[in-house]
Amino acid sequence: MSLDGAGRSGIDHAARLEFFAMSLRRTIRILARPAAAGLSLSLAAFLAACVSADGEATKPAAVAAPGAVDTPAQAFAFRGGASVSGWFPIREGVGIEGDAEAGETIVRYERTRRTASGLAIQLAPGSCATLESLAIRGSSQPAQRVHICLTDANGVVWTFPTVKLGAAVETHRVSSAEIVPDPFQNAGKTIPAAPDWSAMRMLTVIDISGHMGAPVEQVTWRIESIVGEEVQR
Repeated sequence: MSLDGAGRSGIDHAARLEFFAMSLRRTIRILARPAAAGLSLSLAAFLAACVSADGEATKPAAVAAPGAVDTPAQAFAFRGGASVSGWFPIREGVGIEGDAEAGETIVRYERTRRTASGLAIQLAPGSCATLESLAIRGSSQPAQRVHICLTDANGVVWTFPTVKLGAAVETHRVSSAEIVPDPFQNAGKTIPAAPDWSAMRMLTVIDISGHMGAPVEQVTWRIESIVGEEVQR
């Protein structure tokens, strides 16, 4: 994958990555502005809700997650269905709806140049404290690679290896051992040597292919579930 004109002389791989990083940082800055039409919660408001003035973790006002399941040992599960309360789009133009009959959360958007697309949800403090792996079950039309990211209480973004949602519904699993600081969303931040799992406050599923030269087209995800799986003792 490449940006427009990637095959022309004079535009090397490093320059394309720098352009992508700059564009993605701009997307994140836009999210931090006061909520615009179509955005139910800004990133700034989210982070403010998750950390108190003295830096201590505080439980935010209750957000009804779609089909959230209370499970022991701080594991979490979000399941598709009629309600999409709690999910918010990362930009205008991303639609989120529920399908009760199919048990799916449906995400629709037009992939456009130089934009990222996806959705996010707030996590209760401690939700990831014993996280061993994360499983997403769903499909995409057309097939699409997505990044699954966790944002901690200090705003540092951590990312798992990409998973490919295809035409058929499948379960994809990523391990907590594979998570790394996101190379594009942490400009100017102090990155800790290792993630503090108990400090994770937001889960994001994101398509960055608009930054990488993918064609403009309509994309639909159908997500049945996203489950945080705890360490087995």
